[in-house]
Amino acid sequence: MAEYTSSGRIVGVSSSIPPLSVLGGMERDGADPVVLGATAMAYVKIRALSVADDYRRQGIASALLAKALAVHRDERAFFAYGQFTAGDAALARFYRRHGFTVHAPGEPVILPGSSRHRDVGASPLLGEQMFSRPI
Repeated sequence: MAEYTSSGRIVGVSSSIPPLSVLGGMERDGADPVVLGATAMAYVKIRALSVADDYRRQGIASALLAKALAVHRDERAFFAYGQFTAGDAALARFYRRHGFTVHAPGEPVILPGSSRHRDVGASPLLGEQMFSRPI
């Protein structure tokens, strides 16, 4: 998704995807294709969220995040997560303000299961921390 100015300049973008690394691990472990498909639809990874410096603090990132979560919720996803550079206090505040739990640096996120999905884990890269919430 992108946010534009009236002149057509892109000032903010977001990218959200199914949890590809989680799905890859499940596939290597021999998960049933139906389970893989259901998992792909149940969870969303917020992969990128960025706003041009001159347009920050105007609610653009909040609007992009809200739209991404709404799109995935409409497609029946029920849990969102992502990661950012550990110790970035501004990003931690941003995600907390939007209802996310910000996990300790290096702490994995457990993507909660349901009657159709088992719990699965997602781990941050070295030097990152994760955020997560139901949607």
